[in-house]
Amino acid sequence: MIKPGHILRNRYEILELIGRGGMADVYLAFDRRRMARVAIKILREDLAEDPDFVRRFAREAQALARLDHPNIVRFFSFEREGLTAFIVLEYVEGVTLRRRLAEQAGPLPLDETTAILRQIASALHYAHNEGFIHRDLKPGNVMIDKHGRALLTDFGIAKALESATVTTMAVGTPAYMSPEQILGQPLDHRTDIYSLGVMLFQMVTGRRPFTGEEPGLTGTGTLARLRDAHLHATPPRPSQLNPALPPEVDEVILRALAKRPEDRWQDVVSLLRAWEAALGEEPTVVMERPRPQPVATPRMEGREKSAEVISDQYSVISGANDVAADRERSPAPRGRGFLWPAIAGVLAVLALVLAGMLVGGSMFGRERPGEPVAIISQTPKTNFSADLLPSVSTSSLSILTLTPTFTRAPTLTQKPTLTPTPTSTPTPRSSFTP
Repeated sequence: MIKPGHILRNRYEILELIGRGGMADVYLAFDRRRMARVAIKILREDLAEDPDFVRRFAREAQALARLDHPNIVRFFSFEREGLTAFIVLEYVEGVTLRRRLAEQAGPLPLDETTAILRQIASALHYAHNEGFIHRDLKPGNVMIDKHGRALLTDFGIAKALESATVTTMAVGTPAYMSPEQILGQPLDHRTDIYSLGVMLFQMVTGRRPFTGEEPGLTGTGTLARLRDAHLHATPPRPSQLNPALPPEVDEVILRALAKRPEDRWQDVVSLLRAWEAALGEEPTVVMERPRPQPVATPRMEGREKSAEVISDQYSVISGANDVAADRERSPAPRGRGFLWPAIAGVLAVLALVLAGMLVGGSMFGRERPGEPVAIISQTPKTNFSADLLPSVSTSSLSILTLTPTFTRAPTLTQKPTLTPTPTSTPTPRSSFTP
């Protein structure tokens, strides 16, 4: 027994002992990482020392952690510290259905039984659709919180026990086990339906269908006789023990207790619907298997346009023409789509003009009759520099005549260099200060 204040895994602080069972002691603990109270089930030493059980349960724990249903106690983890093995579960403040039945000391009210059945059926339907079988369904594994909510707990423990080498513990609880489980046969979800039928019988009558005291049973011990009753004895009609029950309720419970799985209700929803019909109640909505919700994709139009604008600006600034070819579908950025083409046009015109002047002035040294001349009107007292060409405003230039007759224009790969004109060259029609 662990004393309050003990800390497991440097995380779980034990607060108090809240329950004891044949398989584990249950403690209330505080999880310092989650900052919440949890239930800690510390397994018996022989289970913790059984490597087969530990291996099987560790594998089962990974799947159990996925179960997420409002009527299933959340399974958090299976952990070890030295030779101590324990299970971390959601803490539910309330009582077990076993204690509730003991306090009632008789049949539960039909409306309370129906409310519990609906919640447990919803949890089983969800778990069965997820591929899980409880294997140990009984009132001790049903918690009822302070709001009246019923929750199933201890999924997967019986499955791990099936292959454990311990021989001092029965797999499941004999009073609620199906015949095929007692015989060690392969199980499916219908074994849980049988156990649920035993629980229903107990809730509406105040006792289990078999006590081990029925006549004609074989076996020397109570457990052996109880197993024999589940295998061969016929259960009494619930209405014989509780005359207030409608006869239709008898049929629902007795079919759940059929010896052969194929003679039972084939799913828990069918059992619930038959129960509600027997009591004349409207069928309830049972939670189906959760389906992945479609993730809303945010609209990308604005972000795509922003990315294209940034790409356009980068291409113009860096001169990456190959990027511009991939952006043919992109609209020109507002406010800059006109400026750069205008500057590029002005630069091209100036390049042609300068080339013409160089050819006309430097190569030939004089003006020749009939040779076209580029005439540029320039604002007086304005010095023109090739280094400042990108900042020239188009309003300061006025192109009057431009009729070049060159068969091949020189290709400018860099900024043109102006060569001083010899003093013998006639004065051109326009002045140009390099």
